[in-house]
Amino acid sequence: MKRIKQLETKEKGEKMKLTKLLTGITVLTILGTSVPAKADFFDGCRGPNDAQLDQRVMVDKDHNFSYTLLPKAFVGINGNDHGIFVVTPFNYSPGSKPAVGAGIGGFADLGKVSLLGVVPVVYSIEGKVININPTLYATITAGNFLFDPRVSYLAQIGGDGTQHNLSFGATLGYKIDNIILGFDIGTGFDPKNPTGEQLRQNLNYQGIFRIDLDDKHKNWFQAYVGKDAVGLGFRANFDWK
Repeated sequence: MKRIKQLETKEKGEKMKLTKLLTGITVLTILGTSVPAKADFFDGCRGPNDAQLDQRVMVDKDHNFSYTLLPKAFVGINGNDHGIFVVTPFNYSPGSKPAVGAGIGGFADLGKVSLLGVVPVVYSIEGKVININPTLYATITAGNFLFDPRVSYLAQIGGDGTQHNLSFGATLGYKIDNIILGFDIGTGFDPKNPTGEQLRQNLNYQGIFRIDLDDKHKNWFQAYVGKDAVGLGFRANFDWK
């Protein structure tokens, strides 16, 4: 009986750790700074202007609503082919305290391949947890096709220690005039204790539809339809002057 209780206690502890880890991944995913569910087209590219306002409204399968605001800035160095990227995410859900953060990184245009890396630090006031989430995005173009692979590491720091997750995924899109249709898939695991079951549990996918509102592709709407949530996004791009 004692052995059985020890096994039950161990199993409960492992389930609690996994629940905390998935909670951290969800927070960063909602903020758009983690990748399993809310990746987009051209993730590896800078925006068409110096600044971008990225707004998203998401509703999950339990009808929980969340609003995310991602102000972004792109500072070119000796031109616009490479430079510094800055983002200050904010997320709010009714009945919960907001989550806020800041991230800095860089971007580079290599022709058919573009890269954007960022290290966001997000503080969840509700859970009093700090999330550090370095992420590298790439965008590969071939005619009308877009391929956006990514890799991301999450360290969730709370009162019970630090949880870890390594995630990866990709978005595939096809451009038709001012419309892009695509599909995204991603998953992740604990790099300190990887298992195939984690990859299955963290598997996420969604369809993405984007329509540009002008000929210069500076403003657009996007719709997200995933296995656990649906949403709408709007991006506006502008210069400082």
